[in-house]
Amino acid sequence: MKSKYFFFILAISLFSHLLFFSQPKEVVFDESFFGDFSQDYLKGEYFFDIHPPLGKMLIAGTAKLMGYDHYHSYGFGSNEYETNDYLFLRLLPLIAGIFLGPLLYLVAKAMNFSERASFLVGFFISCDNALIMQSRFILLDALLLFFGFLGVLYFLKYKKDFSARHLAIAGFFASCAVSIKWTGLGFLGIIIFFYLLTLVKSGKRKVNLPGGILSLVVIPIVFYFFVFALHFWLLDKTGPGDYMNTPEFQKTLIGSGYENDPDIKPLGYFGKFIEENSLMYSVNEKTTNVHAYSSKWYSWPFLGKPILYWMSSAEKGNVEMFLVGNPVVWWSSFLAVLITLWLFFAKVISKLKNIWKNQLKWNLSFLRSEFVPLFILTGFLVNWVSFVFIHRFMLVYHYFPALVFSILALGYVIDKITNNKRILFCLYFEAILFFLILFPLTYGVPLF
Repeated sequence: MKSKYFFFILAISLFSHLLFFSQPKEVVFDESFFGDFSQDYLKGEYFFDIHPPLGKMLIAGTAKLMGYDHYHSYGFGSNEYETNDYLFLRLLPLIAGIFLGPLLYLVAKAMNFSERASFLVGFFISCDNALIMQSRFILLDALLLFFGFLGVLYFLKYKKDFSARHLAIAGFFASCAVSIKWTGLGFLGIIIFFYLLTLVKSGKRKVNLPGGILSLVVIPIVFYFFVFALHFWLLDKTGPGDYMNTPEFQKTLIGSGYENDPDIKPLGYFGKFIEENSLMYSVNEKTTNVHAYSSKWYSWPFLGKPILYWMSSAEKGNVEMFLVGNPVVWWSSFLAVLITLWLFFAKVISKLKNIWKNQLKWNLSFLRSEFVPLFILTGFLVNWVSFVFIHRFMLVYHYFPALVFSILALGYVIDKITNNKRILFCLYFEAILFFLILFPLTYGVPLF
């Protein structure tokens, strides 16, 4: 690794994420949920959320370490923070967002991209308005992306050296992503799929199947159970989420209406674990309410529907913050996915023609030689097309994992089909231009 490029991307990312970080000093979008949830860990009061606990737990733990001691009353609409402690709750997503660009630079290098292409990947992630904005508030997606792609990075390291340690680390970080949001299953599923391909055709190197089961099955399951065990241990008091659970569950909470009821048998850990996860699934499935800014999965590569995250009061000048992606980043990256798909299938067809003419047998060595485009395409499609089967309302930020894979596709295409410096200059220039055009909406500053 040429560290100067890594640190240059880090410097760009620090600038784009830290700028106006305290703006606004009001509750923004789903901070009304995740701010409350994070505080509940510090108070020990039980809550219910449709997502697994790890993200909120890490945000709360970081805020506690930083000295957070002011409990804010969260709510919808304009809700001003009384102190600056809210910044402690925003801190961990911010850190994850800052390091996402440099991390993807390393992922690109692990895919054997050139320095030019790897830098482009890291730069585009560090200057995309939507990715920047999502990491500056008490939200979970920056953590999901960071842990998911850490898992990808260590799996790529495993592909090069077949180190059991690298595979175990990949499994651990992928399980962190799953424990933040169930959509993190996409990262774990991709790693397992390509591990199995490696297992089927591993060349002269013998793949350790028991080690793979331990790293990609046992570790994720045990870790997921552990996260919930810690969740139940921390939230031992009655709280705003009690009404969602059965009396048997509520009996385990201090101060609940069922705590001293002798006719009710309290649930044990496994009973609580099963009930909580069943409830999460049920609520996700039954969510039929309409969201004003919902969008369809097929619209996301074209920016979907921007989301109004915050609006100031009229006295402060009607400043607005919208979650909207950088068009150059999103459109050029999706075009790169289509080009990568075309290049890959052109090689598949060429291979099949060769087999037909020479009566050769198909084998997996071809897929091994085309691992990088296949991995990128699989990552993109799994994290995009899977939303076809989800019936609840969806928002454009659900596209973020697929977006990052599409940016990797752009790096791949840059290496494969163009050395034209003018094209690269245009990409950088236009990405910076649109970043500046969207600047007021991203950072919540007045136009004039």
